[in-house]
Amino acid sequence: MNMKKKLILIVFALFLGGIMAFITYQKFKGFDGEILGDVTLYQLGVYESYENALAKKESFTGSLVVNKDNMYQVIGAIVKSEACAKKIEELLSEENITYYKKKIMLNEEDTKMVENYELLMEKADNADTLELINQELLKAILKEG
Repeated sequence: MNMKKKLILIVFALFLGGIMAFITYQKFKGFDGEILGDVTLYQLGVYESYENALAKKESFTGSLVVNKDNMYQVIGAIVKSEACAKKIEELLSEENITYYKKKIMLNEEDTKMVENYELLMEKADNADTLELINQELLKAILKEG
């Protein structure tokens, strides 16, 4: 390799590195130590058949069925705070519903929406109210009607 080609390669590498650094900086420039999108999703089941997913959905008022990669996921709840997680887990346990918890990332707008709905969930004094608030949150986050 002659000197001119090496120089072009070095300039290209610096340019590419600069672009990557700029993108990373823009992504984290408001970062204050808390990952905004870190929430817990309660999955009640995954099914190949829509009918089976609907049957599972009926077992927990407020859950939704989401089609992802030709599999039907039954989502029971999405929460961020420990207090709301405890309420949801108690509700699921009372109804003898098994679930799988998984951490997911949401964008900032959806995370703030979860936090706002959680203010209502924390004040819910009965299961019906909690299930209704949870259902509306899932519809809003999962963009389901």
